Amino acid sequence: RSLISQLGPWIFSSTIPQIRALLTLPTQTGESRTLRVSFRDGRPLFQAEIKPSANPGELDSHVFDSLEAFAHFLRLGKSSYTGSIDENMLARVDLQKQDATYESCSTNIEYNLLANLWPEASLTFDSVVRATGWQYIWTYQGLVEKE
Repeated sequence: RSLISQLGPWIFSSTIPQIRALLTLPTQTGESRTLRVSFRDGRPLFQAEIKPSANPGELDSHVFDSLEAFAHFLRLGKSSYTGSIDENMLARVDLQKQDATYESCSTNIEYNLLANLWPEASLTFDSVVRATGWQYIWTYQGLVEKE
């Protein structure tokens, strides 16, 4: 068992099931990759085919107007919040990062368990961005009250 799956429920006050992620590497430049995420028992969680975009400098996103807007958003971000099992609290995680180079990708979602579990939520997969030349360091900052 990994350390985060053992400490996750205590740190984040929530269960974090172990998952396995596998990203196939293309044999040639420009070929697609398959991203498979599954639970440790083999049940699938998510699968997508990812390939370089015909226009890697342009982002087709409902959230960000451009790839530059996406990069700007990441540069501004420091703290992230997520729910916890205590419905009145949020877990805070701070991010320290070095700048990266970003390229948009073309994606075909083949399986998404969350969309199957919550069809009424109308989940939408927005976009995939490939980051190179980066380093991210996450630091858990404890629980904070929801306002």
